[in-house]
Amino acid sequence: MKKISVLMAAFMAVCMSALADDGIKVSPLTIAQGETADLEIMFESAEAKYVGYQFDVTTEGLGFNIDLDEEEGYDGGSALAKSHTIAASEPTAGTYRFLCSSNKNATIKAGSNVLMTISLRADAELEPGTYKVTISNIEFSDGKSPYKFDPVEATVTVTVPTAIKSTSASKQTKGTYNVAGQQVEMQKGINIVDGKKVMVR
Repeated sequence: MKKISVLMAAFMAVCMSALADDGIKVSPLTIAQGETADLEIMFESAEAKYVGYQFDVTTEGLGFNIDLDEEEGYDGGSALAKSHTIAASEPTAGTYRFLCSSNKNATIKAGSNVLMTISLRADAELEPGTYKVTISNIEFSDGKSPYKFDPVEATVTVTVPTAIKSTSASKQTKGTYNVAGQQVEMQKGINIVDGKKVMVR
């Protein structure tokens, strides 16, 4: 019985040391109304021992720019090996679950590296301000044991898009041009007049 208690204490110490040294970090992000941006999820680890992970991502006010059929809108980062694959589940109450595994038990790189990116969307009608993204139910595996981590929150600032003034297409195409796009006087051959082809014989 004493041996089991000692083993359990050792196991808990290993788990607690993992929690102390390793973890997910997310930097603040800025998105303009009506646009998308990638949220970078970093993973810091003292040693390369984890082979996979799973976690849930929930947004407050923001949308996900994810297409599950095309497997677009989320991608693995530099922390993962080529044999790692990431899957996303159908969202439940606005929450996506992401799972990563390796059929070769390749480890996730040690140090501080991008674990994955997730594309987020700020609708055009969304009020400018600060919103939250929560990463919860975080669990990594070394192939034998699970390691649980505390939830992490990221701050996303939604801004008003910068107005860019551009010349309208109608103003750009006024005048007479040759087929090379050079402005010319009307001449024999094909002329582009106010954006339309005109043949002069």
